[in-house]
Amino acid sequence: MKPANKKFVFIIALTAMVFACFHLFMAIVYPKFQAKISGDLARMTGLAELSTNKTTYPRSQLNLVTSKISNVVGNYDVLSIGDSFSQGGGGTFFQDVVADKSNKKIVSVDLKDGPVRLFAFINNAGILEKLGFKYVIMETVEREAINRFVLNFDKDIKETFVKEKEDSVKTSDVNPLIIFDKKHYDLFELTKKDPLKDVFLYELDRDMFSSKTSNKLMIYKDDISSISKVTADNVAKLNTNLNKIADILSAKGIKLIFLVCPDKYTLYAPYIKVANIPPSSSFFDLMEQQGNKRYMFIDTKKILEKEISKGVKDVYWADDTHWSARSAEIVAKKIVNNFM
Repeated sequence: MKPANKKFVFIIALTAMVFACFHLFMAIVYPKFQAKISGDLARMTGLAELSTNKTTYPRSQLNLVTSKISNVVGNYDVLSIGDSFSQGGGGTFFQDVVADKSNKKIVSVDLKDGPVRLFAFINNAGILEKLGFKYVIMETVEREAINRFVLNFDKDIKETFVKEKEDSVKTSDVNPLIIFDKKHYDLFELTKKDPLKDVFLYELDRDMFSSKTSNKLMIYKDDISSISKVTADNVAKLNTNLNKIADILSAKGIKLIFLVCPDKYTLYAPYIKVANIPPSSSFFDLMEQQGNKRYMFIDTKKILEKEISKGVKDVYWADDTHWSARSAEIVAKKIVNNFM
């Protein structure tokens, strides 16, 4: 064989070998690495040592519905409108637990366009009556509560409460649904994009996670940057706005449950070693001071603080902004207690 031909064969063989090794790595090694980095904060930072082997709620009753909510037929007990905490963030759907413990059928809708905007559309379209809901759970993470129920409230109500304004509600009508029902046992593997950009890393004064570095705390930057919006005036407005929604629902014989998922910083700030840190949010304290709540408020901070004070690890996942399966189950049981 001529030297030129040998060189060509060698290059081809080497290229094939590199190609094969790459695919072997992607098929065997990379998935294992990815499995360790499962939380949203870990995926953003690449800190595999903070990842935890996650457990999920043992039942799986998720039936993914890709049609519009206006196309859903049947009778249901609960409408759940929420963010990633309602869409399986952290690996567990709290509604799955609620359905199991209460034997109620639940429709869950992603609040993509904002909870008030989405609620207004569902209300105007007659869907609440059509599907026979008795309860509406409105869930939000703490850091977005003021944005969603105060700063954008009047705009969302004004834009969406007019039935004829079809162009303003179309996007709200294509959100994927998840129906929770004891009769369904279909697995739904959640995939989501990570919009996170900045993460703070703190050392805790005790071991609070089951990860390798059990005293390291990862915090999403908005847990802290959003605190300035939590004022007595804004929380009072939030209470007023929720009462407006509760009154609309009450006229239809439906009860409103307001569920706020605490920011990770809110729960773990008291245990951070560094002395000079921003004060944590007073959102839950201000909510407790609000009188005349015509809706049911789940004080998740108080519930989960008790777990932390008992020394329970992984109340929230070390590598995630979301709570663990255990915490989701505890909160879900409190929701069930509010059903009458």
